[in-house]
Amino acid sequence: MIDWILSCSILILAVIGTRAVFKDKISQRLRYVLWGLVLIRLLIPVSIGHSAISAANLSASIQNLQTAVSTENRVPSQNGITPHAQVAVRPGNGEAAHQGFGEEMETELTENRFSWREWIPKILKTIWIAGSALVGGVFLYSNLLFGARLKRSSRRIRGVRRGLPIRISEAADSPCLFGLFHPTIYVTQQVADNPTLLRHCVCHERCHYRHGDHVWAVLRGVCVALHWYNPLVWWAASLSHQDAELACDEAAIAMLGERERAEYGRTLILMTAEIRRNVLLTATTMSAKKSVIRERIRMIARKPKTAVLTMIVLILVVVIAAGCAFMGAKETPMEDTDASAVPAESGNTQDGAEVPEDRTIPDVAEQVGTAATSEREVLRSEQERDKVCIAVLPTGISLSGGDFRYIVPDNQQLWISAYQRAVENASDGYEWDGSRGYYICYGDAWWEVTESGALLGVGSVSPENATELVALCQAAVADAGIIPLVKPEDITTIRTATLDWNGTHRVSNQADLRKIENWLTNSTKERGAGCWFTGMLTLEMENGEVRTIAMATDSCGTWMSEGVCYRYASGNEEFYSIFAAAAIHDALQQGIDNAVDFMIYLDWSRYANEYGQEETLALMDMLKDWSMEAPSERCFSMANMTRGLEGAYADYFAWILSQLYEADRPEFAWQCLGNAPDDVREEVLGLLANHWGTSVQEVRATLQRDIDTH
Repeated sequence: MIDWILSCSILILAVIGTRAVFKDKISQRLRYVLWGLVLIRLLIPVSIGHSAISAANLSASIQNLQTAVSTENRVPSQNGITPHAQVAVRPGNGEAAHQGFGEEMETELTENRFSWREWIPKILKTIWIAGSALVGGVFLYSNLLFGARLKRSSRRIRGVRRGLPIRISEAADSPCLFGLFHPTIYVTQQVADNPTLLRHCVCHERCHYRHGDHVWAVLRGVCVALHWYNPLVWWAASLSHQDAELACDEAAIAMLGERERAEYGRTLILMTAEIRRNVLLTATTMSAKKSVIRERIRMIARKPKTAVLTMIVLILVVVIAAGCAFMGAKETPMEDTDASAVPAESGNTQDGAEVPEDRTIPDVAEQVGTAATSEREVLRSEQERDKVCIAVLPTGISLSGGDFRYIVPDNQQLWISAYQRAVENASDGYEWDGSRGYYICYGDAWWEVTESGALLGVGSVSPENATELVALCQAAVADAGIIPLVKPEDITTIRTATLDWNGTHRVSNQADLRKIENWLTNSTKERGAGCWFTGMLTLEMENGEVRTIAMATDSCGTWMSEGVCYRYASGNEEFYSIFAAAAIHDALQQGIDNAVDFMIYLDWSRYANEYGQEETLALMDMLKDWSMEAPSERCFSMANMTRGLEGAYADYFAWILSQLYEADRPEFAWQCLGNAPDDVREEVLGLLANHWGTSVQEVRATLQRDIDTH
């Protein structure tokens, strides 16, 4: 039992550590798979084979040490009395009295010791069984009650006739998948009334079903009931649930397509309820804490991919962790475990040298060194909630609207006093007039510093009352090396534009440069753009000045400079189409999988003009082979790659779409009519109509019949 507890605990810690180290380097679905090892070990109490790296060796060492100490305490002294008995001997008694009293004491101590050894395991086993029964009862009761509430208040949603049943339930706080034998998707009325939210949420819960999360959730509850006494198991249950959601986010975006990435992120923010997650509930509810929501949004932005070297290191770590957790202690010869070999005295030594008693761990500050002074090193990744901090989004560091960096000023007494004097005059009368790009945060309170110097948060603080605090912020931001904001009026007469996005791509074509300049100079300031700013655009002006701004790489037509956002278009497809041909051409050197994410921005006519007919048709052939490997999952992505198709290219791409349709008619029809945005849907219908020699209306009717008859 001790071996089981110890090996489970070490394996959990190993997975948590691996999860933290490889968080941004592997896909979320692969990270979720790691919890399978923990689940298996928690359910299987026996070890397999023997190993020198097994966690059971630690348990065996502890038991051997206990045996050695116990044996030493029972070794007779020169006069035949145990050390315990010698302590109890009183001066003045005869040798017989000494001997008799010592034997009596030894017998009593021995009997008491064996009595405890016999009863303690029984008591602990009883407590374990009672605790497991209690937690298991709560687990069963809470799920039966929740299931009854869902069914009692639910009704089937209209218009959905395929796949898992989808029902509207007033008992659901957020969309969820529930049910072990008859899994059902439950949504709220808010979701049912919005086609986009419904599409995203249903796709998310279907991914849960494909991952088998309705089964894993039950097994997770069983593990918690069996190991209720171990806080690491509760922690693992919570983290594995978080990773299940992250894995489903990743799978849902793969199914919906890259064009839906930003919209899906917004759906996630809208649909995630701020309630405490019950780890014993088997529903795959989307509810979570703010920190979990922030991580999910950040992971959607980063799109981690697993490199070969990372995979090799990960496999080695998993193999070592599995050997440590699943294998028993190494077999040791009997003479090596003789308790009499334990030294009678143990000193405070290390490799034979005495260790000073006053030795202490070095001060952390000495290891870290003095405060950094370079422009980026002073920024921290986490807020210190008990201090007044400045939250910034520096160009070139931040990935999304929620990926802040923090300045933590010294002399907090001064800052807290200035903060309190400012916010005590908060009211509701001041309107947003533009942002300076940074926020003042203290605990849970966040205040946006506006262009006029006012603070906006729970209420508003006028510029007059915020003068002192804003002046401190300006000085701190300047000391941190935050570069001056780039404004639309700063962008004039662009000579070259260089985009760092899947490599570095430079544009000097005057027609394209005038387009970029027109978009940027006519931008309007926007508040709170939650976009993924991973494209760095460097602009060289005719006057020699160089400006760098961050471009949104999701569907947002937005750019950002030091936390201030500007909207230049409703979407960014046309902007990225200027750079997409070169980005895709470079990515193809590593294989088609590396280029697919950029294909939604491709303008086929641009690609053909730059790389010729032969390479363009070769790219289409690669896409055909790629899509036919998993037609049901990739037909939606292919439907989003239709910009700029003309003539023979349009005919060939329409033939590819037709092949995907034949491979899985119901799924293709559903993705085209149910999931695709209006402009994409009409483009696909038009291509198929020309290829089939019929009308768009007839193609639409054919696809609808495929959905209705499935």
